[in-house]
Parts: sequence; C-alpha cells; structure tokens
Amino acid sequence: MRPAYFRISFLLLSVLCSFSFSQAVQWNLSYGTGSNEYLSAAQQTSDGGYMLAGTRYIAAGNNVYWLVKTDSSGGMQWNNTFGTNGYCYAATQTSDGGYALAGFIYSGGYNFWLVKATSTGSQEWVKSIGNASTEYAYSLVQTSDGGYALAGYQYAGNNNFWLVKTNSSGDMQWNKSYGNASSQTAYSMKQTSDGG
Repeated sequence: MRPAYFRISFLLLSVLCSFSFSQAVQWNLSYGTGSNEYLSAAQQTSDGGYMLAGTRYIAAGNNVYWLVKTDSSGGMQWNNTFGTNGYCYAATQTSDGGYALAGFIYSGGYNFWLVKATSTGSQEWVKSIGNASTEYAYSLVQTSDGGYALAGYQYAGNNNFWLVKTNSSGDMQWNKSYGNASSQTAYSMKQTSDGG
C-alpha cells in the first residue's frame, strides 16, 4: 500500500528536543520543498546533529529516497536524494559516520533496496535485493560485523517475514523467509547479544 504523502513538519519532542521535566519545546522546524515529503526515520548522529530519512514525491511514478542532515539546533546542513520510484522506510547512521537507507524500489518488480551514503550524503553504492517475488524492507540495522540486516516481507502467494543479511558492501550473504498461510510483515528488528 502506498503511503499518504505530506509535507514534513516536525515537532519531535522525543527525538529532536532534550527532555526536561516539563517537556518544553526547544525548537521546531519544517523541512521540504514544493514536493511532498514523507518521514520514516530520525536519529541523533554522532556529532550531536540529526539524520532524517524518508521519501520525496517528485512526480507521478517518481518517488525517491530522501536523506537530510541537520546540526544540533535543527539547521539543515545538507540533503540528498537517491534512486527513482523508490520508498524509504528505514535508515541508520553507520559505524564509519555515513548512512544506510532501506526500503523498496520498483524496476519491473518490487525489491528491497539498500543505499549506502557517505558522511556528507554522497552515494557510495546501492543494492537491489530480491527475485521475482515482491519484497518490501521496513527495518534496517548495521550488524556487529559491519554488514546489514534488513527485514520486511516477501510475497509469494501470501506475505511472509523476510530477513536478509548482507556484508559491509551490501552483498547478500543469506536470507530466510518465515511464515504460514496467513500474512506476516516484519516492521522492526534488533541484533541480539549473541550476534543473532
């Protein structure tokens, strides 16, 4: 199902503002253009600023991953877009100070799409992961070995959890499908203390 798009307007008490007893708003800002932007992920970065990621609607049939970096006061430092006809649902800052984004892209079929960007938002590499089925990625973590784990669903008659593990270059190492005759979708995951 396609997400409803809206112009990003933030009042992020829990992510962008420091907590105080009264939870007073320190600042709030809007980011965007004349296009429609959809926020999917926000994270405080190692420099005290913030990473915001989601999808920007350019034109019919042309949705792109959108990555925004701000300073600690929310001032935009840079932003960049990636791909064509894709939807970004998850993002994280990586151990090298860069960023990884995941979701799906349509290119004759829907596949997991993993983007790696530098610390300044330049694209390093992209990987399309999937097969003849339909695959949507909704969750992404960088694993302790420097690779990535992506989770979402794979459609093959019905939706099943689909878990993919890649190396640090985004090349798939293994994948597992979990489910039954019902429909299942994974929206979140976390690496466990034993490395699983």
